[in-house]
Amino acid sequence: MSADYDRLFHSSGDAVQTADEESERGAATPIPTGGLGRSEVTPPPMPIAPTETQAAPASPLLQTVVAKLHRMLRPGASLFALFNTEERIESISTYAYRIQDHRTIQMSARAQRKPAQIFNNRSLEKLFQDFSSVKFFLTRDRLREVIVKR
Repeated sequence: MSADYDRLFHSSGDAVQTADEESERGAATPIPTGGLGRSEVTPPPMPIAPTETQAAPASPLLQTVVAKLHRMLRPGASLFALFNTEERIESISTYAYRIQDHRTIQMSARAQRKPAQIFNNRSLEKLFQDFSSVKFFLTRDRLREVIVKR
């Protein structure tokens, strides 16, 4: 079971039962919880079936690029990235970005291309896991703005 699943179904004083203990004691045997002398039955196993919206893991090349960006940035520096939010799209527009002033980024359309990879929030968190913070913002034109801080 994952740590998040355990946190949801077990309080801090709960005992966690392993698969070996479960087979020895029986699946429906109550486990002492350490709180108020009551017993509870172990929750069912967490389903691991992939969903349609689940993004593929990042490619080794992309992971290498992000690791290099992490090494290049100074501690406390921020990185701004844009990702498309459309999951079922045939082609996407590519843009060139230019910083006009301290409050404005100019965006110029370039060409159309097929999307290389779709990223959801969880896959972006995994991609930037070495950074100290990851913040997401959804724009009106269906872009996910991500600001990561080293």
